[in-house]
This record gives sequence, structure tokens and C-alpha cells, in this order.
Amino acid sequence: MRFSTPEVSRSNVSKHMFDSILGQEETLADLAIETARDRLNHAYLFEGSQGSGRLTLARAFAARTLYAEEGIADKAAAARLPNHPDYLELPRDVPMLGVHRFAPRQRPKTEPMEHPPVLTFLHLKPVTADRRVCVIPDAERMGPEAANTFLKTLEEPPGQSLILLTTNARDRMLRTVVSRCRRVRVAPLAAELIAKLLSDRGLASGEDALAIATVAEGSLGVAMDLASGDTLEHWRWLNEAMAELTPGGALRLAQGMEERARASSSEGRVQRRTAVRLLDLVSLWVRQRLRQGLDPRSAAMAMDALWQAGLQLSANVRLGLVLQAAALETIAALRRSGA
Repeated sequence: MRFSTPEVSRSNVSKHMFDSILGQEETLADLAIETARDRLNHAYLFEGSQGSGRLTLARAFAARTLYAEEGIADKAAAARLPNHPDYLELPRDVPMLGVHRFAPRQRPKTEPMEHPPVLTFLHLKPVTADRRVCVIPDAERMGPEAANTFLKTLEEPPGQSLILLTTNARDRMLRTVVSRCRRVRVAPLAAELIAKLLSDRGLASGEDALAIATVAEGSLGVAMDLASGDTLEHWRWLNEAMAELTPGGALRLAQGMEERARASSSEGRVQRRTAVRLLDLVSLWVRQRLRQGLDPRSAAMAMDALWQAGLQLSANVRLGLVLQAAALETIAALRRSGA
């Protein structure tokens, strides 16, 4: 048992755990009770929109599991997490998670790997904690071979292991992987809470803060991004650019995105990061229209085009070609619905 009391109520246990997580009271209470009673599932899937805090919650859960006996506050535990010998987190800066990330295979020379494969790590005996914990951010990045290899671990997990996955695109994951995880919904934050947090952090205030919070769809991460100078200016420009849903408008949209990406830096890597951010803003625009009545199939087609464009940018396909194709396909999908 993690706590000495035989019974733990939802009303009091969450006060002692996850003190760095906001707006997820129901979810936190459930996770706190499972931890307190030492009745953890072997795998959890944290689902939430971009910037919802799903990875922050997964890390907090990992920290509480590994440092539970030491009584360390959440923020301090999370800061120490990367150095814990029983903790492994896969990188977020690669577009795909290949099979070599999970099983001992020869890895591509272009992908240096500083950690052991997941299966090797999980089957080793814990060094200082009760369990070995592995966090897999954006688990939809697993390719078919990687997902099927990983599935074997989910079906027969090592007894002393805890696997935490995050995603904002569950439909892109292998269904059998999803079905073997305890799904945890990371709910959007209330706009009023986000506006207050923006104001408290000096990023925006008053009506501006509330407007940004509303656009951010309950995501503090997106709101903080929008509140930054460049992103907010990009968003305002995008709303004007998306007013003309024609092939000519699509070409001008692509040209504008390319110009902004190239103006951000002389480094191609930074330019591509800016381009991905612009594509994310287009996705945000599409989701806004979806809430306002856009045909779901048209929205799905547009979102898929933007997703594929992001993958192509990660694969070093020419910047201008990717943005032009993404803009044309997105605008075409929206025109089908008469948006």
C-alpha cells in the first residue's frame, strides 16, 4: 500500500497528489485512488487535444509512482524524473517511432538512440522503485511494425512495469493497442480558467485573454502559444487569408505561409518548425469552423491533408511544395462543404 490508511476517499487523496495539474479534478481523484491503493493498470492512454496537458499529467503520474515513498512534492518529483534509473521517455522530436525503439533491432544511422529499447528496459528489474515506468508521448507516431511489436508487451506485460502513452489522435493508433490500455480523458480547461492563467502569467489580460482562451479550445498550451507575439500575429493574418476559399486564395495562403516560415530564420530546420506551427493554426481554424457547423467529413479531409503535410515537412520534402499541396487540399475540402 502507498498510504497507511486502508480506505482512501476521492475527496481527500487528490489533495496530496498532482498538485501541479489544473482543471482535471475527476480524473486526478481516480488516478490518486488507484495509486494510493496500489491497484494500477499496467498501461494507461492519456487522450487530449494539443496543449491539453496530457503529457504533463502522464509525467506527474510517473513521478508519483516512482517517488511515492519519498513524499516529494509533484513539481520537485517531475524535475527529478529524467534522471531516475527506472524511468524511460521516448523522444518527441522524431516524426515516427520505428520498431527499433521498442525491440532490439539495428537502428537507422540517421536516428541516434540514447536509450535502450522499450521491451529491454521494461524487462529489467527496477533499480530503486517498485516499478519501471515508460512514457510514450504522441503514441500515434508508432508505425505498424512498431505497434505490433509493442502490442506483445501490452498483452503480456512484465509484472513490475507501468506504461503511459499519450495521444491527440487515437484514431491513428492500432485498435488492439488502444483496447489494452486504461483510457484517461484529459478534458479541455474552462475558458475562464485559461484566461485567468494567462493574466496571472502576464501574457494577456481582460477581453484579449478571454478571446485567446476561447479560440484555444480548452488548451492552455495553445493559449500560451497564441498569446506570444509571433503566433498571435500569425493567427490574425491567417483569419484574413482564410476568408477567400478559392484555388487562387489557396495559392496565396501557401505563399504567405512560406514567406513567414522563411522570414523566421535562415536555418531550414527552424523554417520547417515555423511552417508546422502555421499548419497547426490552420487546423485550429478548421476545428473552429467544425464547431460552427462545418461538415465533419470535409473537416476530416482537411485535417488529414494538414497532418500529412506535417509528416512531409519532418521528412524534409521541399517546403514550398508541401505548403502549396496542403493549402490546395485544405481549401478544396472546405469548398466541398460550402464553408
